[in-house]
Amino acid sequence: MAQRNNHLDVFWVGPDGSVRSHWWDGGGASGAWAAHPSFSITSPSAAATSSAVAAVVQRNNHLDVFWVGSNGAVRSQWWDGGGASGAWAAHGSFDIAPPGSSAPQ
Repeated sequence: MAQRNNHLDVFWVGPDGSVRSHWWDGGGASGAWAAHPSFSITSPSAAATSSAVAAVVQRNNHLDVFWVGSNGAVRSQWWDGGGASGAWAAHGSFDIAPPGSSAPQ
């Protein structure tokens, strides 16, 4: 997924059920994949471990990520590059459809 030119973000579900991310930026050596570690954007058990993950760019420097929780809820988390209040860790993930809305994978 590309939120802007020369930048990539990837998302997946980790073995502990957390939704994880990693990024690459072509602006220099500090943006190389190996220059920084991957990280969790949710707490453990937020996702069914076999859930697919979808990500959407709403506008420049804003990402929305979606997945199915272990209880069948459809869940989301967002990031916005406009300041500290938009950081992944500044807010928790949340249900956009209640438990049982989807069959956990």
